[in-house]
Amino acid sequence: MNLEDFFDFNSKLIGAYFSASPKGKIKYGPDLENSKRVYKLEIGDYSGLEFPVIFTHTDGKKMMDIMDTGWPSLYNISDKVKQLLIENNITGWKTYPIKILTKKGEEVLGYNGFSITGRCNSRIKYDKTQLIEKRLIKSGPIVTFYKGLIIDLTKWDGSDFFICEENRTIFTSLKVRNIFTENQITNMMFRNITEIETDEYIVKKFG
Repeated sequence: MNLEDFFDFNSKLIGAYFSASPKGKIKYGPDLENSKRVYKLEIGDYSGLEFPVIFTHTDGKKMMDIMDTGWPSLYNISDKVKQLLIENNITGWKTYPIKILTKKGEEVLGYNGFSITGRCNSRIKYDKTQLIEKRLIKSGPIVTFYKGLIIDLTKWDGSDFFICEENRTIFTSLKVRNIFTENQITNMMFRNITEIETDEYIVKKFG
């Protein structure tokens, strides 16, 4: 497989869509930050956590297959999506029990917490990508971007869903993209990793 066969996994981040954030009952220790506890859910490390994880409604009303949680790589998925992943033998993921509550305290059924267990033991190699320059607005400054994400596929475990070293971006195979598209999974956006543009400033600050 080539880099052109992979995509990042993102929601559309539309405010009208129902979203819910994890609240309480994510217990791993009294001194750890909430972001570290959420990270354990993202990567499927459930040691010390208490289930079901409670999610409470934050924004939007329209129910979609992919539910945002307010955390960039933490999603809830509908029963429809879970069943599709099982039926098509998609690898690199697992689910955990959740309880979603509306602002009135009513329970929302039909969703599952979603964790990524697939791995690629490679950092994203921005130094090997193409540098491009563009203006984001007509009168604005020129901004430099890295175009494309380079990863070492020899260190990929072969999973359909996976994350790389020191990065929380979720990557998927072409197989996943095709299945989601054919089955009209809602609130889903895929970008080919060879076309993703990353601000040079962000890479230097956080990469």
